[in-house]
Amino acid sequence: MQRSLELHMASLPPGHPSIADMYDVIAWTHLRHGNVVDAQKAFEISIELRLNATYFNSVHLGHTYIGLGILLGGDEGMSYLDKAHCLFKEHLPQNNSKFIQLYMSKAEIHITKSEIQQAQSYLADALKIEQLKRSRPGKGTAHIFTLFGMSYLHEDKAEMALKVLDVYHPGLAKIYAFRTGSAYYNKKQLDKALAYYQMALELTITVAPGNLKQIERIRYGIDRIMDHTLDVN
Repeated sequence: MQRSLELHMASLPPGHPSIADMYDVIAWTHLRHGNVVDAQKAFEISIELRLNATYFNSVHLGHTYIGLGILLGGDEGMSYLDKAHCLFKEHLPQNNSKFIQLYMSKAEIHITKSEIQQAQSYLADALKIEQLKRSRPGKGTAHIFTLFGMSYLHEDKAEMALKVLDVYHPGLAKIYAFRTGSAYYNKKQLDKALAYYQMALELTITVAPGNLKQIERIRYGIDRIMDHTLDVN
């Protein structure tokens, strides 16, 4: 795919706006395959081409900033997301669906920095637009609520996180339920550990009944707690 794009770019005149778009495609392709260095280079070339062009589409430039922001993460990544935000605010109505990805990307960085209030504020804005644009919940809604779940976990609100994840992303819910149970087990809070292990078992059997290894692992955790309870009694 990359080779065909490169051949097509070679056939275009210098400065053609499609060249920057193609570098974006190359960047996302590299990113999906874990080639972070090549992805960053392609995003940076795209940005340079757009800024040096006689005319460029500001919204497209914003998308490239988002891509680089997601890749870099942290404060550096947020600086590119802020640039995209400025462009979108200037050139798009405030409820445009393109803000959804921007807000989710900002929220993810805030979550990694344990800035939960800021993260949830952006997620609320993203959800508002998503619900306005969609007649029924879709993948975008699931992604937003998954991030809400992650933010609740950072606040140690495990019950709220699992409630959200179970509805919108049950695959993640079973993972977090097991992890939460293990955390409580390590803290010797066996009642809570048992409750989360049982929740993880129920979710796993429902969502991934063929994952026998995970089911066995969870049951082992439950058995450990039951054995400990019997020993104490």
